[in-house]
Amino acid sequence: MVPEKVRNVALVGHGGSGKTTLAEALLFVGGATNRQGAVEQGTTVLDHEPEEIDRGISLSLSVATFDWNGHRINLIDTPGSTDFSGDARAALRAADLALFVVSGVDGVEVQTEHLWKAAGDEGIPRAVVVSKLDRERASFDRTIDQLRDSFGKAIAPLHVPIGEETSFRGLIRVATERAYEYTGGKKGSAVDLPEEVEDRVHKAHTALVETVVETDDDMMEAYFEGNDPSREQIIKTIHHGILEGDIDPVLITSAEKLIGIDILADFIVDYGPNPLERSLPPLESGDTFPPDTEGPVLAYIFKTVSDPFVGRISMFRIYTGTVKADQELAVAGNGKVRLHNLFKLQGKDHHDVGDLPAGGIGAVAKV
Repeated sequence: MVPEKVRNVALVGHGGSGKTTLAEALLFVGGATNRQGAVEQGTTVLDHEPEEIDRGISLSLSVATFDWNGHRINLIDTPGSTDFSGDARAALRAADLALFVVSGVDGVEVQTEHLWKAAGDEGIPRAVVVSKLDRERASFDRTIDQLRDSFGKAIAPLHVPIGEETSFRGLIRVATERAYEYTGGKKGSAVDLPEEVEDRVHKAHTALVETVVETDDDMMEAYFEGNDPSREQIIKTIHHGILEGDIDPVLITSAEKLIGIDILADFIVDYGPNPLERSLPPLESGDTFPPDTEGPVLAYIFKTVSDPFVGRISMFRIYTGTVKADQELAVAGNGKVRLHNLFKLQGKDHHDVGDLPAGGIGAVAKV
């Protein structure tokens, strides 16, 4: 998969916000799994360690992949507890987009605020997914107010919910004012815009369009002449705003009911940064390299775990160059190593690969 078709996404946020459940929904809707894993039942791809299954929480980061609309999406699911925040911070450096999962019941919590700042310091583009909107006491409006109070005016809702709490059944895309309802399948069905939310959607659409046209004089002039920007212009402008940190989009879901999961995957593909748009982290040597599949290999090991069958496994993100199986590489401060078996991870499962280009996330054993 060429780097332009890859999206590396870290799911971060406070413990209990629903990160793993959201990741499992994405894997299921994306066709990577035949059934949706459940944290409560211990059947998730990503929480696979015995202690994680027993406690029902993530204790370590985990990686899984699915394909969507011709793109490869690498998910890094992270623990939300402050005791394991090192994994979340490591995942931020390996990702190109930080997807903050915020509970529509509990709102913005302390670990979310800490990681938001960490992502900003790292220069990682940010977006928000409001989860659990089907639960009692869930409130989209209250959560948006908290997000704006905590993170400022860059917060930009891209969706409006249809229904509240247990009656939450779908969403409206603000940019196109198109409504979708979900009746148990993997994807939403287009429906007429409900009358009870028409005014709210129109106001949200106007606010979003004004945010978009303010970035370009020609679009601004056309807008005042009565011409809204096209869908392509909106996508391009929001994409650039995410990269620059000027726009922090907000999306909505119910992972358990699979509401908005397909539209979230569309967002990651359409709006999310690709690896070639990612600036490299600073090197001790002071050297800089542009992200390029043909350049020298530069990779970052962001997690090392022990496997009962193959021993030590090191997970890494490639910034430049192409890594190949059986290749010899230098490890900073630790001599040279040979990558005898290069593979990708799907939770605890290993899938051998011959090579991985810039932007790829892979793993190697016994290094």
